Amino acid sequence: YNGAAVGSIKLINGGAINMSGSESTGIAGDFATITNKAAGIITISGNKSTGIFSANGSQTKNSGTINVNTTGTGNSAVGIYGSNNFGSSAATYGDKKINITNEGNIKYNGSASSDGIGIYVKNDNTNKSDAVITLNGNSNIDMTGSKSGVGIFANNGLINISAGKIKAGANITGIYAENGTEISTTGGIVDIYEKGVGVYL
Repeated sequence: YNGAAVGSIKLINGGAINMSGSESTGIAGDFATITNKAAGIITISGNKSTGIFSANGSQTKNSGTINVNTTGTGNSAVGIYGSNNFGSSAATYGDKKINITNEGNIKYNGSASSDGIGIYVKNDNTNKSDAVITLNGNSNIDMTGSKSGVGIFANNGLINISAGKIKAGANITGIYAENGTEISTTGGIVDIYEKGVGVYL
């Protein structure tokens, strides 16, 4: 794809997407606009699977529900995965940025021996502003029930929280921020339960 603007490709889900195989992806966008509407439900249960893969300048918004239903000892899956590049090498189009907004539900419903990550972002660009995660509206991220899940993992990015809730149940980390990731909050709640960690820096 050699489109000049990020809005040239629009991926919109308002129904149900169910992925049970390993290394499966519900929606994958490369320099695209990705929308999981309020009625949209994405369910993944296979190891190393992803609900939404957002890459290379894609602008992604989840207003619906992403169920991370991983099963199998030691297996894991991710609700929304943000990457600078779609493939192993940089494309000649796009801006290689990451932009993810959640105002819906990302919830773990898998087995206790598996893991889940609500939103995973690893920014290989120099600027933190090239990887932005925004939580607003009715955003709800809850990996409770997994072995040692994480609500949001961010490497070298910006996390902006204006509303919503992140639940850190037993053995769960609400936000895992590393490599200089900055967190800005004007609202929202992080619920911490026994043996849970709200924010790890």
